[in-house]
Amino acid sequence: MLIITNNTAIKAKIKIAAEGLFWETSPIYLYKNRNGKPSQIIPLIKKAYKKFIIDVEQISNKLPELKPNQRWRGGRSGKVASYLCAIDPGELEPSNSDYDVQYYYNLFIVNPLGGKVGDYPFWELEINNKNRNFLKRTNILNLKIEEFNV
Repeated sequence: MLIITNNTAIKAKIKIAAEGLFWETSPIYLYKNRNGKPSQIIPLIKKAYKKFIIDVEQISNKLPELKPNQRWRGGRSGKVASYLCAIDPGELEPSNSDYDVQYYYNLFIVNPLGGKVGDYPFWELEINNKNRNFLKRTNILNLKIEEFNV
C-alpha cells in the first residue's frame, strides 16, 4: 500500500503573549490548518513585524508628534494577532484547539518599558513540536529562514 503524505497539511498553533505590561493580559491563540512548518511560519511572523515597523514609520512621517505614541501597537497581543492575520488572510483563525497540531509557536511580545508611551516592544519566538523543543526563545530578527527548511 502506497501512502502519500501532504506536506501542506502541517497544522500549527501560535500563542501570542505580551510580557512586561503593567496590567494582566490573556494570551491569544491562532490556528493554522496548513503550511504550519517553521520554514513557512517564521516568514509570516517576520513580515508581520516589518508591517508593524512600516506602519509606525508611515504614521510618524504624516504626524511626527504621534510617533512615540504608536510604538505600543507592537506590544499588545491583540494587535500582534491582527498583524499576523493581515499578512496571511483567511489562513489564520482564532482558536485554542490542539486538534492534530504538529508545531506549537510561542510568540512572546516583550515590553521593556511596561507598555508606556515610547516603548518599543520586541518579539521573541519559541518553537516546539510534539516530541521536542525545536527552537529555544530567540529574537525574531535573529532568525534565518534557511535554518528551518524541515
